Amino acid sequence: MRIRAGALLGLLLAVCSAGYALDTTEAFDPGFSDVEVYFGYQGLDSPSESSAVCTETLLGIGVTGNFSTFVSFSAEADGYLANAEDGFTMGLFWTAIEDEAVKLDFFGSTSTGGSIAFGVESNLDFDNWGFQAQIEETIENKNSNERNLSTRVQPLLYYRLSSGVELLSAVDFEYAENEDGEKEFDYSSISFGVNFPVTESIEMITQFDLINTGDDETQTGISFGFVAGV
Repeated sequence: MRIRAGALLGLLLAVCSAGYALDTTEAFDPGFSDVEVYFGYQGLDSPSESSAVCTETLLGIGVTGNFSTFVSFSAEADGYLANAEDGFTMGLFWTAIEDEAVKLDFFGSTSTGGSIAFGVESNLDFDNWGFQAQIEETIENKNSNERNLSTRVQPLLYYRLSSGVELLSAVDFEYAENEDGEKEFDYSSISFGVNFPVTESIEMITQFDLINTGDDETQTGISFGFVAGV
């Protein structure tokens, strides 16, 4: 498995929802070696004005065997395909420790709008299942005098049904300011996914989200993506 855009930034679904694309992560092959396209929809059970459609395209480049960089472009609109917004992100990913059962990764990125993110990810991998934990810190510049700091924690479990086919489940937690300006720690989404190969060089990523929108309310969301090795 290669590194996934959503696994690093959640850019696709951080815009549409609180969810992050579910996948295990590895560095890109050296050179221009990865093209990824994702689509998402939040608010299957909500009116169009309260829904969101989004997409992201990512290009990945492997610098060395354990160091990678990428650029991605994302766009979002409401359920009427109006009020569109877009964003551009650049990032890097470094695998510091890797053996048969244990892996430790560090990552960082910057996005249009003044957002900077950095984090760490650890992975325990066994014969046909594994556990992955990710902690990400994001600094968002609201204006020249105000900055918002948030922390995301995501534990993820995965199980391999067969070669290349994975079942995944994760819970996203976030420590950030609420509408009253007070810091609070709460879950932002519960996600389930199935990833499987389409061809030898293309993998499909699918995901279903239960998204915490606040005030004890939730929305449902879906996303899918294609990852192609070049």
